[in-house]
Parts: sequence; C-alpha cells; structure tokens
Amino acid sequence: MEWHALFRPHILDRGIEYYEDGNVIDFECTEDTITARVMGSEDYNVEIDIEKENVLGMYCSCPYARDGKQLFVKQMERLKTK
Repeated sequence: MEWHALFRPHILDRGIEYYEDGNVIDFECTEDTITARVMGSEDYNVEIDIEKENVLGMYCSCPYARDGKQLFVKQMERLKTK
C-alpha cells in the first residue's frame, strides 16, 4: 500500500512542513509500530501500526481525528515522514 494515498494532498503538504520545522518529538519506531508526540496548537500523541509496508491502523489524540477523520490528520503525516 502506498501510504501517501491515505492523506489528502493539503494534509500531506502541511505534515511535511511541520516535520521539517521540528515538530515531531519523542519519536520511536519498532518493527510494527511508529509512535511520537507532535507539537501543534497542543501536543498530540500519534501511533501508526504497520506490517511490512502496510499501514494497519492509525491513532491521533487531536480533535480532528476524534471527529472520525482518522486517516487525514496532519500529525499522522508528520510521523510517517520521520
């Protein structure tokens, strides 16, 4: 699966910008999980579950993701670019 396809283009662009600005902290990557804290208007926790190149699931503690827009959050994109 091409993980870029999980994000709307403007979210992808903003996520890359936030990453380049150094807003991804506490980054950890294991064989099957990527986690980090992402600084935005507040700090948000992000987790991405992976298997090989496939994204199995994503979680972000931001209000946008809690509203059911889980696949389109810029914090998750920031984490995947790390």
